[in-house]
Amino acid sequence: MATSFTALDLPRLARLWLIATLIGCNNQATAPASGVIVICLDTLRADRLGSNGHPGGLTPNLDRLAAESARYTNAHAQANETILSHTSLFTGRYASELGPFTDEGLPQGSSTVAGRLHAAGWETAAVVAGGHMSRAYGLHAGFDHYDDSLAWGSLADTGPRALRWLDARDNQAPFFLFIHSYDVHDRYLKPSPFGYSRAQVDHPGIGRELGRVPGAVSRVADGAWVGESVELVEWARDRPRFDRGAGAAQLPDAQSLTPADVEHLSALYDGSVAWADAALGLLLGELESRRVLDTAWLVVLSDHGHELGDKGSFHHRFALNDDTLRVPLLIRPPGGLDNGIVNSDIVELLDIAPTLLQIAGAPPDVGARGQPLWTRDGPTTPTPRAHTFAEGRLRMLSARNTAGDRLTAAGLSMDHPELVSLLQATPPGGPGLEGTGDPTAIATLHTALVDWRLMLTEQAQ
Repeated sequence: MATSFTALDLPRLARLWLIATLIGCNNQATAPASGVIVICLDTLRADRLGSNGHPGGLTPNLDRLAAESARYTNAHAQANETILSHTSLFTGRYASELGPFTDEGLPQGSSTVAGRLHAAGWETAAVVAGGHMSRAYGLHAGFDHYDDSLAWGSLADTGPRALRWLDARDNQAPFFLFIHSYDVHDRYLKPSPFGYSRAQVDHPGIGRELGRVPGAVSRVADGAWVGESVELVEWARDRPRFDRGAGAAQLPDAQSLTPADVEHLSALYDGSVAWADAALGLLLGELESRRVLDTAWLVVLSDHGHELGDKGSFHHRFALNDDTLRVPLLIRPPGGLDNGIVNSDIVELLDIAPTLLQIAGAPPDVGARGQPLWTRDGPTTPTPRAHTFAEGRLRMLSARNTAGDRLTAAGLSMDHPELVSLLQATPPGGPGLEGTGDPTAIATLHTALVDWRLMLTEQAQ
């Protein structure tokens, strides 16, 4: 291995990790059989990684990992919230293909990568941080072991539990281990020394309390904090499309944020990124000491990004754009690469399930939409994509091209029976359509958006 992972000199986090790891843990850990580990840092924006150009030094461990991995700089989620994005991650399909487009989760009987690996003789386990990853949403399908007992937990909690599972297994069968955390989710304020490492502790505005209270920052839209989340969701679903800056401030108890509040909350988010990276460094260090990284594949990603106030929202459900959909993606083969690979082609979270089946040597899922990015022999050369598509539960869908131009349609549910015909009848620039790019690019994106939904509709019949 080319580098060592560390969380620097962080006594509190290290003590928490050591205690959690040792409770019920076998200290005589031996190297497990070959396997695959996927780590999801929920809500992490791709642009916060130093390896992706961020100058703040937030992610030293992710950056070291990137140096010996394939780093995909143009990776995109297919949905802007946890349940729907993990549905695509685990199945290689769009969430709207699998059943009603709601927050009820993965429909029973769906083909998942965990289920296919289990059928191929792999031992499958997941340690998740609760919340929207609870088994109530069906995402446990195919896992032999699914620990969802935490409530909105940190990688400092899920990592040690995953290590205990690794240490207790019999090491005979190959394994698939999925580890999830909400470190970058709200609340943004994390323990010292990370919490105020980028923000002012004595910030005088409303942003100070919003960053400290769980769930509060998620009720910011169009530059205003709205007291009731139910009212905000109703507003987001029913408001005139794309009227950013109008409406939310008129809701009862709404309070407008100042530019200083926006800066403060964004700085707290950056502190949470540094906290997550430190927890990741501890986990990678433990895997390294067990020599797991010599024998197992490692994939690190996020399920979606997050808006940080520059468009009025500190959320991810209210928009389909690069802030909410572009995600970090690192794939590290056993032992790591001597020199990292940088791939700037459009790739999608749809590609993860086919990739995992390929590197595991398991039968492919012929119904998956994605393409394998690796085989056991090395990276593949997938068919280039001209566009990537995404869908959101608050009645929106989007197409993006390789140049970064985007067309988003809003006001229509994925379950609307006339979705395709309404899209066809609405010209670019018409009501409910918002685009960035020149007229030719927008017209092409409109055609691509219609063709995508028409394809899904025809294949469902």
